[in-house]
Amino acid sequence: MKKLTEKKVYRLVLIGALILFILTNIFFSLASARWTLRLDTTENKLYELSTTTLDVLSGLESDTKVYVLENEADFPAVLRELLSRYARTSDKLSIEYIDPYENPVFLDGYMQQGISLSESDILVDGAGGVKRIGYDELLVYSGDSFTGIDLEQKLTSAIIYANSQEHRSVLFTSGHNERSTKSLEALFEGNNYAVSTQPLTQEGSAGADIIVIASPTRDLTESEAAALSAYLSRGGSLMVFLEPGVNDFPLLSGLLAEWNIVFDDDVVFDSRYYVDGNPINIIPLYTTHEINTYFTDNQYFLTVPSCRSITLTAAAGDADAEPVLVSSSYSYAKAGTQYTSAEKETGDAEGSFVLAAASEKKTASGEAARVFAAGSRYIYSDDIMGTESLANSEFLTQAANYLAGSASGVSIPAKTVGSTLMAVTRGQEVIAGIVLIGLIPVGILAAGITVRVRREKL
Repeated sequence: MKKLTEKKVYRLVLIGALILFILTNIFFSLASARWTLRLDTTENKLYELSTTTLDVLSGLESDTKVYVLENEADFPAVLRELLSRYARTSDKLSIEYIDPYENPVFLDGYMQQGISLSESDILVDGAGGVKRIGYDELLVYSGDSFTGIDLEQKLTSAIIYANSQEHRSVLFTSGHNERSTKSLEALFEGNNYAVSTQPLTQEGSAGADIIVIASPTRDLTESEAAALSAYLSRGGSLMVFLEPGVNDFPLLSGLLAEWNIVFDDDVVFDSRYYVDGNPINIIPLYTTHEINTYFTDNQYFLTVPSCRSITLTAAAGDADAEPVLVSSSYSYAKAGTQYTSAEKETGDAEGSFVLAAASEKKTASGEAARVFAAGSRYIYSDDIMGTESLANSEFLTQAANYLAGSASGVSIPAKTVGSTLMAVTRGQEVIAGIVLIGLIPVGILAAGITVRVRREKL
């Protein structure tokens, strides 16, 4: 029997290693296709699906088809990869690319249902309906600059819609110089609400699941107040924002008082918990209200700039009013809006204060009627709602879910392709300053002195 030479041993080891490498590569390729093991090494996790999306996909009970109206090779690679991760996550979801020029009959079938389609659109078809996502809705721009991808929010919401038997609507009131924003309306649109803006009437409010009064400067009329009261008595839901310094609202305030909610004439500041170097940009604390359940496992904070406080009363015995957001014990309130300094002064009321509240009543038929109120207009401003490090969008989504009596609303930040701004509190600034300017230099100096002393003793 021939002896194995050292050269033959090395050759066998090399062949074995090569075979092991090939088998390992095949195994992980198959595992990646089956269990989504592809690593996302992008800076902003462009390809990582959120826990919200994973929960929605794991809960799918019926087959859902996603059609992309584009040749697969021509569709952007980033979007293709995200879509493939959806398909790999749930066996109830399928992705199919349809070239509209090669298959015009496919488009005609949906267009006959009143769905207008264009090249590169995405169509989600499920047991509860069909939802179109325009290609332009998937891309986020700041001016002329491309800044992000919003496919996950749009697609996950569309999947929920296509598998739901109930489709909701929201009415934004008009006629009182309301100051809504694109972001607030987009929050509802992104969660499958049919959004309309119109004057408040008995007929117009009848079919709305939620009515939004977004920071008006004029009061309701008597007929509008009566229509709103009748709407709530039928089990409707109201979301209302009133910023500091606006005119008196005797009719609207009287209606809210019936829900034990009273807006105070003041502006709240916080000497410790604020952002952007301004104590008027308060970081509120979450209460134990069900709106805030989401934030038990998701430790994000929001900001409530330029906010008035709310007093919760017990005048109406049938209304159960509770705080939702409160300021810290370091907060203070200045009466009116004609203050001369943002610093705390003698005579300023001391916190904490209620900044947002919710109230609930049982109607004669046993349904729950609900009101959500907040004392800030900037809580839903476009720039704040678009800041990924702040939870304003998530918070208002949870407030809408509470009002609708449903947990189907989702808020998934767009995937940014550039640097993400980080919101930092005053306390965090102080800690960072102490560490970077104090502890680290002192530590380095101490280490140098120690080394020097030891060397001298050698």
